Amino acid sequence: MIYCLTQHHTGTWSTLAWILRHREVEGFLTTEHIFDILEPSSNFPVHPMESGDLVEEFHPSMVYHEHLRFDSMWEENLRIDRSQVLIASVTRTVIPIRDPLATLISYQFRAERAGRTPETGFAPLSHVDSWVLLAQTSRHVLKRFAHIKFIPWDLLVDALKTTKYLLGIAENLGLKDREPSFEFAEKMIRNNDAGTYGLKQAYQEKDFGKIKNGVSQGAVEYLISKRDLIKPFLEFLGYKDLMWWT
Repeated sequence: MIYCLTQHHTGTWSTLAWILRHREVEGFLTTEHIFDILEPSSNFPVHPMESGDLVEEFHPSMVYHEHLRFDSMWEENLRIDRSQVLIASVTRTVIPIRDPLATLISYQFRAERAGRTPETGFAPLSHVDSWVLLAQTSRHVLKRFAHIKFIPWDLLVDALKTTKYLLGIAENLGLKDREPSFEFAEKMIRNNDAGTYGLKQAYQEKDFGKIKNGVSQGAVEYLISKRDLIKPFLEFLGYKDLMWWT
């Protein structure tokens, strides 16, 4: 089994689709559908993506996906749910990454499009807390294990770099099929892309003032306040001079 552990809006579906392209991977399961899949009479959930439909079906040689969760037994010192840490510690694991500011923008756009409000689950400050959660758990636990790898999708900006990076990750995951990495790099596949919209364009144009004013609940200022907890983790992965660092 390969374990895909993700923060929201970091390239989850691109990562899953890339893994599933490999001949050695013969199943796909998300935590939401465990009981559905394991019941023999169930229909297999299908996730339509730009690169093709991703169909959930149990198999021992599968990729299993979860979004990261807070561990309820920790209070001030944030940690990822201990069951997720345990799985990652003993299983080939991949974690996609994007600039947290970009994920805040995606999170807000998709929440607005879906009509979610603070009363119905829109919580940008909690989204920032999830980044602290990932960064701090990586610092204390995840970076100890060489088999846990990260894919910083927004740093893979050309075909050559993307191919080299994905081939390295595939080798670490024990995947010998090289074709999916070449395919994703050549086509620069980004599944579940939301298209062009105001705040995304502001991000691309580095209009930080517009972003700060446009993201709800002071979430950008809150992200900045957590900079010292998140920045070292992102620097370790190769990020430099992000807008919210200065």
